[in-house]
Parts: sequence; C-alpha cells; structure tokens
Amino acid sequence: MNNQPIGGSKKCKWFDYIWNIKYLPGFKWAHLNERLRFERAVRQDRLRTEVALAKKEANFYLENVERSERQAQRRQRLEAAGKEAAAAAPSGRPGLPFTQRLTTAEILRQKGLTEGREDRLGAMRAVGLFGNKHAPPEDEEGE
Repeated sequence: MNNQPIGGSKKCKWFDYIWNIKYLPGFKWAHLNERLRFERAVRQDRLRTEVALAKKEANFYLENVERSERQAQRRQRLEAAGKEAAAAAPSGRPGLPFTQRLTTAEILRQKGLTEGREDRLGAMRAVGLFGNKHAPPEDEEGE
C-alpha cells in the first residue's frame, strides 16, 4: 500500500494523493485504542501524584507555620508566668515557675548539724579508714 495512488480516475479529487501506510501484519485498531487508553491513564496517574505531592508540601508548610505560632504563644506565656513568679517570689532563680528544694547539705547547715559530720570525718581519719591517698581534705577551721 505504501506509495500507491489513492484515487482511481482523474476526476476524483484524491487522484494525486498517495498512500503513506506501511502494512503491519497482525495489527488491529483495538491495539491502537488500547495504547492510547494506557498513555491517558499514565498521564492521569502522574498528574494525580504531582497534585498529591504539592498538597503534602503545602500541608507540611502550614503545619510548620502553625507550630511556630504555637511555640511563640507558649514562649510568651512562659515569659509572662516567669515575670509573675519572679515578682511573687523574691528568692529562687528567675524564670522558673517553682521553688527548688534545698539540698541535704543546706538543710543540715540550717539546722546546725554540720558539726557531727566533721566529728565523724575526724574519727575516720584517726582510725586510718581512708588511707593516705583517698583521705578527704582536712578543714583548717576545725583544727
């Protein structure tokens, strides 16, 4: 069929036209339609994927914006609470909404019980319990 004239007589308007078709054995129109349907489906799938990705990026951005706004509000609340706590409680560290517990050494110092500890250390040194290398330093005030 390739390079064969289409029209039969000179009076036909396709007389000078020639076929430009190559014969493909076993080819059916259904194959062509199937190929077009497949390409259309692939294109739709690609577009759907791109839209989903764009939507995901937009949601990620909006979540980050909302998170930063919440953090800013939380920071402002904490600063306001810290100022109120600092004004209400003159002792303690500024910025903390609670008072820190005293350590055991501070409690003993307030009660005046530090002498007993020094007496025990002196007795342990006298017995030689610590040895030479690991002995705690002696207090200059007590001796």
